[in-house]
Amino acid sequence: MHRTTLFRSRSVVETHSAISVVNAIGTGFGAAIGISIPCKAEASIIPDDGKGEHILIQTSTFDKHLLIPKCVDYVERFLSLHVPKDYQLQINVDSKIPVAVGLKSSSSISTAVVAAVAKLIGKKEPDSRTVLRLSCDASKDSGASITGAYDDATSCFLGGLVLTDNLNYRILKRIKIPRNLGRIVLVRAPTRSKLYTSSINKSAYSKYRNNSKDAFELARKGDIKAAMLLNSLAQCSVLGYSFDPILMPVEQGATCAGISGKGPAISAMCTTSKIARRIEKRWKEMKDGDEFTIIKTSTFEGDT
Repeated sequence: MHRTTLFRSRSVVETHSAISVVNAIGTGFGAAIGISIPCKAEASIIPDDGKGEHILIQTSTFDKHLLIPKCVDYVERFLSLHVPKDYQLQINVDSKIPVAVGLKSSSSISTAVVAAVAKLIGKKEPDSRTVLRLSCDASKDSGASITGAYDDATSCFLGGLVLTDNLNYRILKRIKIPRNLGRIVLVRAPTRSKLYTSSINKSAYSKYRNNSKDAFELARKGDIKAAMLLNSLAQCSVLGYSFDPILMPVEQGATCAGISGKGPAISAMCTTSKIARRIEKRWKEMKDGDEFTIIKTSTFEGDT
């Protein structure tokens, strides 16, 4: 039975975006790097407006999979708590992360919402393991993610460079982002092309399973550049993307570059603004039939 308790009236949690080092769909093992594109979730308890709605949601992004109410459901069931009678749970999500391009928007939203709601109605602030597990369960259950995307959720919520076992929700390694990769991150994000994870044919990845395994081992050994390129080759083969916009940044001096998630976004890390400007210029000159924007941001370390 649910217990009814009111502890706070408002809580706010900010998470961030992330880029892929190795996509976990093929093997269940993934790696990602946190980047500083923000997502903020605010949860509050307000008087019931009489319309009979338990949750009022306002979001700056389209919640295709109804992920936000699913996150609330998982938190309430885990805590065996719910908002008192005559009150409503109001959730405002303000995310600057482009959706359905591989920049972990759903993982950022799910971790922010879970953490904000758990902090609001729970007796104490939730630990990171609980937030990650509940958000990944909600993401998988809603169809927003195939594996639960534990790597994405961890990098969005905690920051740093993370390697995870997504099938068992285990962090295998979480470290500071190596300095030799640089702190500047460029993201080439299409503005028209979208690819929701729920539309991915998971079986198509089986052919490139060994490539994904090798890419993960490279990441484990610290060769992020090679890991991202090998992962991107597999992604391009499965999804039909051109490899040219990925290879070019490396040729122009990026420390690493690759497809993020299932794309179509491409990321590149740089040590200097001069290199970043050169890559940005070349990306803008490339004609591949799609409109895109280039986001210049930085790494997100969290408390590593």
